[in-house]
Amino acid sequence: MDAADLHDESTAELEKNISDIEEINRKVRVNLDKEKAETEAQEYAQKYDEYSVLLEEVRSERTDLLKGSNLPLEGLSVEDGELTYKGFKWDNLSGADQMKVGVAIVRKLNPKCGFVLLDKLEQMDMDTLNEFGVWLQQENLQVIATRVSTGDECSIIIEDGYSKPNEPEVPAPSWKAGEF
Repeated sequence: MDAADLHDESTAELEKNISDIEEINRKVRVNLDKEKAETEAQEYAQKYDEYSVLLEEVRSERTDLLKGSNLPLEGLSVEDGELTYKGFKWDNLSGADQMKVGVAIVRKLNPKCGFVLLDKLEQMDMDTLNEFGVWLQQENLQVIATRVSTGDECSIIIEDGYSKPNEPEVPAPSWKAGEF
């Protein structure tokens, strides 16, 4: 064996050792990253649990407040932490009932309020609209509202931004030739 052979064998062995060390270092880094991720995941899980407890406490406090409150409308209640009207949750209420509940809540929150603005009263049929009107009078509450209609139940007609008298339409006179 000469010096060149020793050099070649030791270089190959050194290269193998370096390669092995690099692979070991890569595995160590992967394990460290995994441990760090697991530690972070445990920390996040702990924070999630803490926030979940706080959230449930707030929900419970709010539900207790609602259960003990004097709700402004007969049939309005709180069930499982949700506001219901006549046994139905908000998403299942008609547009008319949502309007009625909303106005009742506004009135309860601000009893000095003399009027509310509403849109889309056409969601109410005439019986519901009349009931709503009676309730508004009982509450001494005025409503400025819109109702799109083609019927004659409207009391004020607004055309081009101006109030127009609500007069019944008079048919145009029919003319016959030769008659005056």
